[in-house]
Amino acid sequence: MIAAKKIAGALGAEVEGVDLSKPLSRADYAEVRRLWLEHLVIFFRDQTMTEAQYMAFAEQFGEPIEYPLVKGIAGYPKIIEVKKLEHEGYRCDLVVHLRPTGPVRRVELIDKAIETILARPDADSLRSVSPPTETPYKMWRIADGLLEPILNVPGVVEPYCQPRQSLPEVFWQNGYVDIVRPRVVLNEGMMCGRTILPFVIDEPIFEIDYVENIPAVEAALARLDEGSMPVAAPAIRRHPV
Repeated sequence: MIAAKKIAGALGAEVEGVDLSKPLSRADYAEVRRLWLEHLVIFFRDQTMTEAQYMAFAEQFGEPIEYPLVKGIAGYPKIIEVKKLEHEGYRCDLVVHLRPTGPVRRVELIDKAIETILARPDADSLRSVSPPTETPYKMWRIADGLLEPILNVPGVVEPYCQPRQSLPEVFWQNGYVDIVRPRVVLNEGMMCGRTILPFVIDEPIFEIDYVENIPAVEAALARLDEGSMPVAAPAIRRHPV
């Protein structure tokens, strides 16, 4: 029987009761996938697997790809060996989260974000943000057939009727880069903590939310390879899938 044991407050669990060297049954696959989505990071201890079995397990969840910055092991370029040698004295100071659905990034900005949080030891984390195209003070939800404003401004009557320029400045988290100190996750059970630094991105943001986004992302990556700045992609109307 497959079971999971949480190892931290915010994410992470050890999964037991499954042999990864063998193809998963439909029921076991569904349960492992459910635990992965629930805990975000899962660990399988004491598994004995060949490289071919490792690849077969990974391929049950999607198509593995080669990581361009680190060379894979001989004969299996899609498998990267991750190890910590005892004499290295390695200690993780920061966890840098680069979402794969937003691959259009400049290395210089990532380095600058790391330098920013290193200069602020009091900060729990850093999040990249951008000015929104629309203000949330003019956004609504529908409840019981009536409109309700998403936000209000203390001391301002009907902020949704005020000029946009007079409303408070806001930013949206764009997923370009998120950085967190390990203690925030391991000790406090949080993903961002309470002291969050802003890292403002004034460049176009490219996100693969839908299949329709892929051509624009590919074009932006090509421009980066050429040493040019990506240009803003045409808007895609949101839809359920």
